[in-house]
Amino acid sequence: MDLGKCPKKCFKDCNPCMERVTKMLPCTHEQMVLCHQDPANEFCQTPVWKILPDCRHGMDLLCGASVSDAVCPEMCGMTLDCGHICPLPCHKRSSHDTIQCQHSCQRLCSDQHGCEKKCFEECGNCLTKMTKLLPCGHEGEVECSQNLAEVNCAVKVTKFSQIVNIRLRLNAGNKRVATNVRSSAKSSCVPMATFEKILL
Repeated sequence: MDLGKCPKKCFKDCNPCMERVTKMLPCTHEQMVLCHQDPANEFCQTPVWKILPDCRHGMDLLCGASVSDAVCPEMCGMTLDCGHICPLPCHKRSSHDTIQCQHSCQRLCSDQHGCEKKCFEECGNCLTKMTKLLPCGHEGEVECSQNLAEVNCAVKVTKFSQIVNIRLRLNAGNKRVATNVRSSAKSSCVPMATFEKILL
């Protein structure tokens, strides 16, 4: 025990000495502590370089601090299964399976259009607008993944009825025309519901 002079009056009980003195801790660092305290019970405040067990990165910590409670300041830097670099601060390697990559998706559809979703999201159907040849022979603007058999052609055509001398101006793709109107024109287009009848 350090021998120091008690600052109290002679008739007073000294009690534990509250003077701060320099003592050597078990880690071999010196630190100012209360005279009466056991240095073995002191938390060492000296900064030291420690290696974190999970990631093997190093960082400055107080000597008395546990590495198990430390948060690594480095970025992860590992490559995810999608090919992007993990954007998170350093973490346990085993947790990559749960990461939702926020980078833009780099996958392409069969027509080489880029996906506009986040990397972790399912691409789904490609919604890019493009011009394709419809079953009727006309070109139309459709979504890349759209079923062409379900597309109504917007091209207007002129056809003649076998029942009466009526000229029909039609949109080429509509399937809702009245059943009692038959066209004599040899065209692959299916008449649409909206049309104009012009008597000759």
